[in-house]
Amino acid sequence: MLAEKEMNTKLSPASLTKMMTSYVIGQELARGNISEDDDVTISKNAWAKNFPDSSKMFIEVNTSVSLSDLYRGLVVQSGNDASVAIAEHVAGSEAGFVSLMNSWASQLGLTNSSFTNPHGLDSDGLYSTPHDIAKLGQAIIRDLPDIYPMYSEPYFTYNGITQYNRNG
Repeated sequence: MLAEKEMNTKLSPASLTKMMTSYVIGQELARGNISEDDDVTISKNAWAKNFPDSSKMFIEVNTSVSLSDLYRGLVVQSGNDASVAIAEHVAGSEAGFVSLMNSWASQLGLTNSSFTNPHGLDSDGLYSTPHDIAKLGQAIIRDLPDIYPMYSEPYFTYNGITQYNRNG
């Protein structure tokens, strides 16, 4: 770190939570537990994350979407719906995926982070620090070099809807 201010202050990470979601997905892909070619059936639970004014990919319940498209919907569009669909595909449930998130957080030394969902919408017990998020960013760059460029893709089009990257 070159500079810091209040780096260990616990805050709600909001959509930065999706960095950990992305990291877990990358690790599951690397281990061969899932494939970008997997077809994921969208549950009502995932579709229900389409709150008004919420970032979303605009997936529809009971449709089949490739994991590759969902991953881009998560990283480029910050899709809450995509994050839940992927979590359910990887671990069978959001709760199971959250266990993976917290296990990886521990392995990465993110000692001041606790994840309670894969999307970052406000939830009791969801917190991280600027320091931990910086460490997570370093881990994504270091451990997932094939995935990292996705963060700078300028836009993603799914189902005829083009959305621009929310990562700055």
